[in-house]
Amino acid sequence: MPCYNEEGVIYDVLSCLTDELAKTKHSFEIIFCDNGSTDNSRIIASQFPVHTINSVSRTVAGVRNDGVAVAKGKMFIFLDSDIVVGRDWGEVVAEVFEMVVGSGVIVGSHPTFPDTVSPILRSWYEAISNDMRSTHMGTGHMIISTENFHRIGRFDDSLVSGEDYDFCAKAKQLGMSIVTEPRLLVCHVGYPANLLDFAKREMWHGEGDFRHLKSMLKSKVALTALLFSLSLIVSFFMLFVNITTAQVFFIVALGVAIATQYYKFGSASLWITICRSFISCIYLFSRSASLPMIMSKKLKFLFS
Repeated sequence: MPCYNEEGVIYDVLSCLTDELAKTKHSFEIIFCDNGSTDNSRIIASQFPVHTINSVSRTVAGVRNDGVAVAKGKMFIFLDSDIVVGRDWGEVVAEVFEMVVGSGVIVGSHPTFPDTVSPILRSWYEAISNDMRSTHMGTGHMIISTENFHRIGRFDDSLVSGEDYDFCAKAKQLGMSIVTEPRLLVCHVGYPANLLDFAKREMWHGEGDFRHLKSMLKSKVALTALLFSLSLIVSFFMLFVNITTAQVFFIVALGVAIATQYYKFGSASLWITICRSFISCIYLFSRSASLPMIMSKKLKFLFS
């Protein structure tokens, strides 16, 4: 469990986790990987039976790898420090243990969201919670056997984000499968509650896709985000040249946003589709905004 300044939620996270792990009847250890917290996260965590380590890794993937380096046992459960496990989670984990150990599967579930989330974001988060596709399993709640983890290899700690997608892609290449177990109920209490925080989070996620040209060209999300943003930008400048052309490019951008939410989540009612399409616009624009942000960082590094 990687942690950085989560004093507001870490007590509930560890309290629920220790209670549910006790139901598994298996021995367990909680590796609490503190990544330089400046608040009371470590002090609060010390109230629970956790093995605390200090991590100076610069990416969350590196922090997870640091935790793996000291972990023991036949199965790893990766959890974020703002994920609260639900009632009966431990009983399901006991069943998952039998499924995971000795087989080539990665198991987990997509989290629900707290009541504090903005109403317009609920349609997006609900779709994520109900997503049964086997594209990948997020490291916010991923379960894998120790044997299979080491067979795949460590998380790529050069990735600022997206290490879970990269890890699962490697697993699939080795013939492993991704299984979503909806009975493993967890709540992501750290989900962005408003549109601004949502946009910031997606910009951070986009950094992994735009770290270099090869990763960008391999990422469907990155290419789609660029198509959306370029269409929107051209549409804006065409307003001063040709209104019809501006309308065409705006329709293209809107079409990309609608198609993206449909590809990710499938069909829904008209109102839900409108909400998701609006959020899809923010999602795509924020992801594409990662590119100039990364370029500015690289230029700053070159001239520093």
